[in-house]
Amino acid sequence: MTHRAAATWLLRAYRPAGRKTTLKSSRRSSETDPDARFRSRLAPVQELRRHDQARISAYPFWKPDPQYARAAIAVEGEELQLFSLGRYAAGAKPTTPAPTDIQQAGTVTGLGGDITHMAAAKGYAGVADPINDLILFTDRANRRWGWVKLANTSETASTGSVLRTMEDSRVDPIMVTMADNYSTKGDILTVADYAGAGIANYRFGDVIYPDQSSGFCTQAGACPTLTYQGEFAGKLALPFKPTSVHSSNVP
Repeated sequence: MTHRAAATWLLRAYRPAGRKTTLKSSRRSSETDPDARFRSRLAPVQELRRHDQARISAYPFWKPDPQYARAAIAVEGEELQLFSLGRYAAGAKPTTPAPTDIQQAGTVTGLGGDITHMAAAKGYAGVADPINDLILFTDRANRRWGWVKLANTSETASTGSVLRTMEDSRVDPIMVTMADNYSTKGDILTVADYAGAGIANYRFGDVIYPDQSSGFCTQAGACPTLTYQGEFAGKLALPFKPTSVHSSNVP
């Protein structure tokens, strides 16, 4: 059976990978510098006003760090179309957007012919900024899901490719989401199995526990998945057919 889905979209404020914005405290204490505490309260505001710049090691200097907002739309023909949003997503800057700001910036192919959902990738080994650089997609017709890796080549141009896919013929994946990684890194995906009336979990990366003294799964490679393709992590039967699911890592 072929499932024909309406186009789905996902908004991203993409920025170059590896961007880290940090606040550095003054060496002077509030006792010797009565204005230090006041300046520390203003620092976050100053950072927001410089959201297109990032600090460099030679503090207090900055370097350009532009952000290019993108909208991703899955369409028939196994395509993911990327659009620049221009002034419609300019962040803190006051702007006057116009319809001409929305322009197609690129196309990614090879996703599959029945993309029913896209979601945020909350973590992936080797990708410094997965929230902005990856999209987790669900290909229902082929009973698979995967990640698209994106890159901006300019303000109005983007490229991308399918980074990895997983599949299981036993499920009817209408939606796939990733559980939050908190102190314990689990790299777990949850699949809404519509025809199977349940939700299924899959591991796609290492389990890493934060307690180094335990000596158990304390570093990458210590507790990998059973196979390179991933690992089935159990299924929960439901008294209904799910169309949406959210999962989280809770203690």
